[in-house]
Amino acid sequence: MRRVLADLDRTDLSTKAFCERRGLSRSLLSYWRKRLNATDEAMRLSTDRSPAFVPVRIVSPRQSASWIVELSDGTRIHVPPGFRPR
Repeated sequence: MRRVLADLDRTDLSTKAFCERRGLSRSLLSYWRKRLNATDEAMRLSTDRSPAFVPVRIVSPRQSASWIVELSDGTRIHVPPGFRPR
């Protein structure tokens, strides 16, 4: 779909004429443009940030328990019981 959108950007045709010629619906093309733009923006933002240390709040400290660290983007890191960094 990226190639199709690139073709549209290079042509002098209107979006309507381009879609008719390719047998595509304008709503489908619009959907993919928005989706790919959002994906590209998210990737740009994730690579623009440099790593940083952030405070961690331990909800229930227990030596024998495993920990789950949940990041702001929903990513979870499971730390098993007895883990010792090298």
